[in-house]
Amino acid sequence: TREDGINNLLFLRVDSAPLKSSLKTHCEEWVKRFTRLLAETADDELEALKKHFESNTETLVTAPTNLDELAAKVNTHAKIMETKEETHARFAPLRAIYASLQRMDAPPEPAKLAQLEALDDTWMTFVNMLSKTAADLDDAEE
Repeated sequence: TREDGINNLLFLRVDSAPLKSSLKTHCEEWVKRFTRLLAETADDELEALKKHFESNTETLVTAPTNLDELAAKVNTHAKIMETKEETHARFAPLRAIYASLQRMDAPPEPAKLAQLEALDDTWMTFVNMLSKTAADLDDAEE
C-alpha cells in the first residue's frame, strides 16, 4: 500500500485518503473521550474517598447524647473497621489512573494532584481518629 492512499487496480483507481483521514479523526476523538472518562472516574473516586473520610470523621467524632446514638456510632465504627483494608486498597488503582492520565498528556488539575498527594496523610489521620474513637466508644459503653 502506498502512503498517499491512491492505488490503481487495472482500470480502477482507489483513493483511500478520505477513509484514512476519517479513521484518524475517529481514533483521536475516541482517545479524547476515553481520557475524559478516565479523568472523571478518577476525580469521582478521589472525591468519594474524601467524602468517606469527612462524613465518617464527623459522625464518629461527635459525642453521643443517648444510647441510640452510641449504638449507631458503634455500628458505624464496626463497619468502617471491616472495610478499612478495602478502602486503603482503593488508593493504588487511583494513583495508577492519575499516572496514566499524566502519561497521556492529560494532566489532572493541580488541586486534584494535591489531594492525591495528601491521601496518605489523610488516611493516617483517619486511622488515628478510628483508634481514638474506638477507645472513646469503649469508655462510653461502660
